[in-house]
Amino acid sequence: MFGFRSDGVRVRDVAAEATLIPYIMKTRNDATNYTLLDIRCEKMDEWIKEKREKEGEVFSYMDILLASAVRIYALRPKLNRFTIGNRIYQRNGLYVSFTAKRGLSDEAPDNTMKMRFTGRENIYQVRDILNNAIKESTKGQNDTDKTANILKILPAWLTNFGVGCFKLMDKLGILPKKIIDVSPFHTSFYFTNLKSLRGDWIFHHIYNFGTTGMFFSIGKEKQQPVVEDDEIKIGKVLTLGITTEERYCDGFYFVRSVRMWKKLLETMTGLEEELDIEPIESKKERKKRLKQLAKEEKLKAQTEAQEVEVNTIEEK
Repeated sequence: MFGFRSDGVRVRDVAAEATLIPYIMKTRNDATNYTLLDIRCEKMDEWIKEKREKEGEVFSYMDILLASAVRIYALRPKLNRFTIGNRIYQRNGLYVSFTAKRGLSDEAPDNTMKMRFTGRENIYQVRDILNNAIKESTKGQNDTDKTANILKILPAWLTNFGVGCFKLMDKLGILPKKIIDVSPFHTSFYFTNLKSLRGDWIFHHIYNFGTTGMFFSIGKEKQQPVVEDDEIKIGKVLTLGITTEERYCDGFYFVRSVRMWKKLLETMTGLEEELDIEPIESKKERKKRLKQLAKEEKLKAQTEAQEVEVNTIEEK
């Protein structure tokens, strides 16, 4: 409450105009912008083929897009902010939500998943986290689905009242951490992979409930005219539909970030190495991690001292 939340830290060093914008544009609908990102696929195809033939590693476009998005969010931390209650916050973690069907049929139910990353992960680690999330979702309902089903069985008036309470509590910063942790609407960005359904990209809406500030829609790749070396050629292009709100991140920062993302995808450089940064985490998590590291270092020093003592005795 009053600017303190479990999922973020209030950003205070913002320009006066940026402080006023949430009061002028009250909802994410008011502040929504749309853009397309066309990505040449040739480098990605070459990289996927090389990994499969030389290392026996299997990757998909989804693995690459997700790993590159996580990398850009880690390198461009202002993207990982959100606006709620007329205030701007820096998120305490890097989260990704997406929805997948349990099977390719009209009757197959949807599963909504939410994954957490530190921002340091390489593409191998991101792929494994994604695959594990999908694997777990096929076994049955996860915590997100279970929470949604509790509301589903309630009478409509009670569900409406409950959701209204959640919205108010979220705005005041008192929504319980357990609900935020399972909510797919409280996430750094949302992915929808329409390519897997052989569908084209769309401009997906972003939600007024929660803190999601960006939505990425992956469409099916196509052969289309491209300009290369001042000549028009036919190239393989994958298009992303991007929906974002402008209240927490200015246009200059966003455009530079998208250009970096495009360059990363079309060169496929750096994704195989871990990023050497501090993990994206809350102060409480950081304190706990540093305490554990100090404990491990102390134990290591004690073990080394004991080994030296043993060696000295044996020499005597």
